[in-house]
Amino acid sequence: MSASIILPSFWEKYDLRKELDQQDKNVFCPETPWEFNYLLDAIVKAEPRLDIITVMLSIRRVMRETVAPRPRTHFVQAVMESIRDRENQLIEILESSKRIAS
Repeated sequence: MSASIILPSFWEKYDLRKELDQQDKNVFCPETPWEFNYLLDAIVKAEPRLDIITVMLSIRRVMRETVAPRPRTHFVQAVMESIRDRENQLIEILESSKRIAS
């Protein structure tokens, strides 16, 4: 799963807000509620099949595993990898459950 699923046009409002706040648009601050929510919305809109809780947990996980300042592209890529890892874990659990049940 790639960070490129989030279309560049989606970042225009984000970039504008960062510029208005005189902040670097290439640095992502997930501790700031509006930035956390912006990324959450971006991922869910780009991949509606994803469960919002999975996306939230993935963002939180990457927040814990990284330190500020966080380059936006790196952070988003890490979140997408975390989502992929969580999906793979779920698949493994389901397959294991099927084997045990049979």
